[in-house]
Formats: sequence, structure tokens, C-alpha cells
Amino acid sequence: MRVLVAIAIATVLAIVAIAVVPVLLLERADDWRAYAEAATALRSGAPLYPWTGYPDIRAFGQHPYLYPPPLAAIWYVGLTAESFAVLKLGALAGAMALLARRSGAAWPWAMAVAIASITSSPAIHDAALGNVMALFAAAVAVSLADRGWGGSGALGVTCAVALKPALGPYLLWLLVRRRGSFGRAFAAGLATTALFAILLGPGRYLEYLQALPKTAVLAAPFTGNLGLSAISPALAIGGMAFAYAWTLGAAIRLDERSAAVVSLAMTQLAQPTIGLNYGVLLIPALVVLWTVDRRAAVAMALVLPLVVIVSPVVAGLILAGAGTFVGIAGRRDRRAPVALSA
Repeated sequence: MRVLVAIAIATVLAIVAIAVVPVLLLERADDWRAYAEAATALRSGAPLYPWTGYPDIRAFGQHPYLYPPPLAAIWYVGLTAESFAVLKLGALAGAMALLARRSGAAWPWAMAVAIASITSSPAIHDAALGNVMALFAAAVAVSLADRGWGGSGALGVTCAVALKPALGPYLLWLLVRRRGSFGRAFAAGLATTALFAILLGPGRYLEYLQALPKTAVLAAPFTGNLGLSAISPALAIGGMAFAYAWTLGAAIRLDERSAAVVSLAMTQLAQPTIGLNYGVLLIPALVVLWTVDRRAAVAMALVLPLVVIVSPVVAGLILAGAGTFVGIAGRRDRRAPVALSA
């Protein structure tokens, strides 16, 4: 039965890959250029966020650097677009294999999950763009697999290096359901920030804090934006509030794993501007869902690869619905009376 399920899922992924990957590979890999330019600015002492002097970020003319200073400093040591892509995909594959293994899968199946993860359309899109979402998905997977300093530290360091608002619902779930892990992640992130503030100077972080409010202009329709702000800024704000409300309700009312699925699904609504590559955060959620309800996980593994290429937001809503349904069903099953044997 498992072999038939694997064949079905592999067939869907292959169809999506044949249809979509050639288009994704035509994307200009511009994001990493922002990191490289920021690293050059660090070398010369120039501002990290020169786009703040323009009325509109898009009037800047080059890809703007939107992250905390550590990402530029790390790029400074000699990363390239190619080595960055290898690093991201390798981290994602290893983290997903670890999560699958810790979730009870044998090594062959864990490796299959790893391969499916890095060949998924969101992962390929992230590699083509040169963005950082695959690193976030890897950090989340390790965090789910390891409640201790290993998983929490990886998540905290990643957030300190390249913070993304999309991760907010997962951090909220962590705060409610795994407070020790949240505390360790916060400490690791704070220590990383303090270290780079010493190495680079606190002025670089002051630049970052001054630049943050101006990134709000990105919450507008533009090519490649698959978030709710592409429809309406008001809808995007409502979507963010909805994402946190659903996550909080799930974290309080559902079992831990079902609530984790919901929190990762809600990452697709928690940031007004997203691309297809943000869908990579749904992959660890599928592995967690497998540990809760295998039939639901198989259904999602067959449906989501097709839906996410059209709308990551809709894919997130479907997955959150599945996580909520199995969580409520599981709670009812536990409350049901046990039949007495004759």
C-alpha cells in the first residue's frame, strides 16, 4: 500500500515538475544580488539600505536588501549564487529527512521525503530566485524534529540572520505549545544578534530598524506577488489577523501536532507579499500531518502540489482546514465511549 501511495504522489510531483519547472527556471535569480550588494556595502562602509532615500523601493532600480545585517555579513565571507543554492537545498533535504525519521519513517522513506522536498516546485522556485525560504523550511523542520537546543538554536539563528514575517504563526504556536523550545530559540536569536552587533557595530542594526517601516510599500500588487496584497491591501491586513487568530485557536484547542500543521499553513497568509517559494513551508507540515492522520496527509500530498502553483494562500487554507478537521476528529475519538466486549 505504501508503495502505491508513493507512486501516486511521485506521479503528481512529476507532472507538476514537467509542466512548471521549466518556467520557474526562467526566473531571474535577483534576490541573491541584494545580499551580494549588501556584502559589498559592508566592505566599503556604505549604507546597507540605500533604498530608504527613495520615495518608492521600486524606484531604487536595484534589488533592495530587506534583511537584518547578519545575512550580508555571511555573504561577505564568500558565498555565491551557486554555493548558496547548494547550501539551501542540502539543508532542506537533510532537515526533512531528519523530521521524517523522527516521525517514525524508515530511512528509505525518509530519503524519499527529502528528495520530494527539494524537487518540489516551491523549492525549485526558491533556488531559482536565490531567496531564503528553503533555509526557513529547513530550520522549521529541525525545530519540529528536535525540541532541544539543536532544533531551537537552528530556528533562532535563522530568524536572526534573515527574519521573515511569514514565520510568525509558527513562532506563535511554538510559544503556546512548546515554551521551552521558544525560549531557547529566542535566546539563540538574541545571542546571534548580539554577536553580530559587536562584530558589525550597533549602527548597522539602527539602520535596519529605521528601514523596516519603509518596507510596508511592498504590500502592493506587482508581478510575482501571490499574496493577498495582490488583491487588496485591506484583504492582506485581514488575512494576517485571520492567520494569527486561527493559529492561536488551534494552538489552544487542538492537539500539538494538528496545531503545528495549522500554524505552518497560516504562514501563507501572515505575510502580505509572497511568492510560490513560500509554499516550501507547507512541506514540513505534511510530514507532521502524516503522524496525525495518514489518509489526510496522502490527500494533501496529492492535492497541494497542484494548488500551490496557482495560489499558495489557497493551498495554506486547504491544509489548515485539513489540520483542524483531523485535530477535532481526533479529540472526538478520544472522548468517545469505549464499547464493552461481550
